Amino acid sequence: LLHTSINLGGMTVAFACSIFILLVVYRHLTFDDFQQNKDSIYKVYSYSVGPDGEELGTSMAFPLTDALRTENVGVDKVTSIVTRGKLVRNGEKTLDMSTTLVEPDFLQMFTFPIVKGNANNPLSDLSKSAIVKDFPENSTIKFSLLARKELDPDYAKIANTWDNQTHPVYVQLKANITQEQAESRLRLLSKKYRPDDEAAEKKN
Repeated sequence: LLHTSINLGGMTVAFACSIFILLVVYRHLTFDDFQQNKDSIYKVYSYSVGPDGEELGTSMAFPLTDALRTENVGVDKVTSIVTRGKLVRNGEKTLDMSTTLVEPDFLQMFTFPIVKGNANNPLSDLSKSAIVKDFPENSTIKFSLLARKELDPDYAKIANTWDNQTHPVYVQLKANITQEQAESRLRLLSKKYRPDDEAAEKKN
């Protein structure tokens, strides 16, 4: 997790209810300290109450990031981070490299400087490419190859499916939005996009 991590809820299938919450989680003081936006970047967590008590999870659905962009939550930037297979084809060559699928905001949120190639947000276009500077060992987020989430082989099938949680999501809040404000708005977003969870909560 980054220096500050938000647990945003309401995106898993819960037995009783799922809501958005904000929690602060601290790691070792030097972890992710190189990230310039570390104080405004948060990780999305799901919070639900089931038969075994409170449950936290990090798996989110693909539609969440679009909802966070369009709803008045206070999010400035957002990205999914999907880990895929380790074999990459380059012409006739097959490389043993893990692929991490992200969104255009990724390199604007996280401090991974581009040292070669298109420096103007290469993730904004599926055809652009670049090489980033080696990141420190104390980085929570590690990757060998970045690509857009639309290249996920299952993306077309689950792009609009809220019940299929497969990956973590990170957000960067706007400068004038507090943690408490975001939490309040995220609860409303949860009720809008996960009405079954709200119905289940009322039954209890």
